[in-house]
Amino acid sequence: MIVSQHGEPLPDMTDKEYPQLLATVAADGQTISCVLACDGKVIPAGTSIIEALDFMYKFMWIFLLKYHPGLSGFYKFLQFSVYKLSYGKERPSSTVVEVTKLFNM
Repeated sequence: MIVSQHGEPLPDMTDKEYPQLLATVAADGQTISCVLACDGKVIPAGTSIIEALDFMYKFMWIFLLKYHPGLSGFYKFLQFSVYKLSYGKERPSSTVVEVTKLFNM
């Protein structure tokens, strides 16, 4: 995720291997807008970080995009614990199960 101050030039996000989120924030720290960049396209993703993460996860699931290796644990947590999704014989890791228990999900 990239955070940019309102009025600053936007960074180039079109040549990334994985989808990227860009959040534009006002001087007071309030999120103004979020966009998702993927395959050279920029798509509006909402007006809050939560809404943008939700949009990005669903976008990745629908288009069967691979999880970024550094974030796969986070995405697996969302997949199994928040969205209750499974694919084929895939099962949650023991770490995801432990974190889910901590949050009583």
